[in-house]
Amino acid sequence: MSNLLVQNIKHTNNTTAQTIDSTGRILTPARPCFSAYRNTTSGTYYDSGDLVFDATTVNVGSCYDTSNGRFTAPITGAYSLSCVIGVIYDDSSGTQFGANDWVQLQLKINGSSGLLNPKQYLRVNATFETGFSISHVFQLTAGDYVIAHIRANDTDSGNGGFAYDSSTGFMHYSGFLIG
Repeated sequence: MSNLLVQNIKHTNNTTAQTIDSTGRILTPARPCFSAYRNTTSGTYYDSGDLVFDATTVNVGSCYDTSNGRFTAPITGAYSLSCVIGVIYDDSSGTQFGANDWVQLQLKINGSSGLLNPKQYLRVNATFETGFSISHVFQLTAGDYVIAHIRANDTDSGNGGFAYDSSTGFMHYSGFLIG
């Protein structure tokens, strides 16, 4: 049996790909990952459409674009992605959800719907504030993008959309390369 005794593994361009500390813990500082949120401090109204989280706390590899809400896979691999939303009102007038209103959250690969793009669906049966999330592992090819997409419907008035309050910290979108 042989041992490889190194502290760092580097690419030929001298970029550190992996570090092993004295206890054997492995650090992979270039592993693509992001955590995005809404930087708005007041409620914003969304009709059905793509969600754009306009700020990040982590964005290793610049894989999340705050201008269009897309996470783009920099390399082919398996990625874990999750999105959390806080839903407060069902229309721009500030009316809370009523009976049988619904909201759907979906993670879409390259903007497409379908079996491989999971959905989370919430039907509201009373007037209240709510939140929900979705998580999924995707096998992505380099250049594929995933976006969080929302659909909502106010069955009482026929209006779609919802509002949220980002100051409560309910809206996040995050992901990372598994391998």
